[in-house]
Amino acid sequence: MSPLALADYADALPQDAALWRSINPDHLWDLHAMLLAALVDEVRALRWEESRLAGVKGIRPPDPIVRPGVEPPKDVTTFGGPTSALPLDEMAIWLGQDMTATT
Repeated sequence: MSPLALADYADALPQDAALWRSINPDHLWDLHAMLLAALVDEVRALRWEESRLAGVKGIRPPDPIVRPGVEPPKDVTTFGGPTSALPLDEMAIWLGQDMTATT
């Protein structure tokens, strides 16, 4: 079989063929799969919020569906992680205020 015929044959294989899975295990995560995973995450978050409003206690928020190429957040308790807080001096500079003067 010529290389051109072999390439033509491989191109005609279905998307879930073993060849494509061996080349890239995450190849089925196209735009539609990503949008569907985002939709499922939103529905699960909505159901969690409704149960919280109904008075159910002790339930953790649902974890998002793991997507290839997307890193999960390191720390979900603080926006940006535990090192995201600015010291007061830097915050004053950022806000354009002089905090060295005492009243």
